[in-house]
Amino acid sequence: MISLSPVVEGLKRVEKGVDKTASELAIARLRQDIDELAKRYRFLEGQSHAGTIFYGVAAIAVTGALMWGALSGGASLGGGASLGGSFWIFFVFLLVGIGMVWSGISDSTSESREKAEINARIRTLRAEIEKHECIVKM
Repeated sequence: MISLSPVVEGLKRVEKGVDKTASELAIARLRQDIDELAKRYRFLEGQSHAGTIFYGVAAIAVTGALMWGALSGGASLGGGASLGGSFWIFFVFLLVGIGMVWSGISDSTSESREKAEINARIRTLRAEIEKHECIVKM
């Protein structure tokens, strides 16, 4: 009678070796993916929209000060220019300032959302690495 058990055992060892090699390659790839995500996260951390918000608020404040000065000084601005024409200039500055503030706030919010998604993805990848490390240790 011929026994195939040595052949089967040999195939199991080969399968185990293939699984370990596949897991080692997966670990390297997953670590590279984590590094790329970490770079993106650091880039987002470095982005500051405080400057945009600051300049927007400054534009609104300057517009308000100029309007207040113009209105408290009478109906004309320097050299006899009418307030009506200047009003539109002030109005444009006001809109620009509001737009800058809104843009800074919305950009900051979307980046916070992206950073949370990156963190979740990194946690998932780390869990996969742990699973593959268990296979490699066998």
